[in-house]
Amino acid sequence: MPLAASQMSPGHDVIAMLDDAVSAVESLFADARRAVSERVTIEGRMVSRVFDREQRATHGLAWLATYVEAMRNT
Repeated sequence: MPLAASQMSPGHDVIAMLDDAVSAVESLFADARRAVSERVTIEGRMVSRVFDREQRATHGLAWLATYVEAMRNT
């Protein structure tokens, strides 16, 4: 028996746990997207010089989006 299977208690619903995890990271991503959007827009428009200044935040958002998609596909 695989190690992972031997450590799970009976009735443990892995799919439900994964669904909960995906919901949590989607919520985190939505919050992060709003926060980054607020940092890179002026009067409702994305400003490239501000976007460049906030490169760490925008890169982090892209990484988080990739992570969310990977979890969805798991």
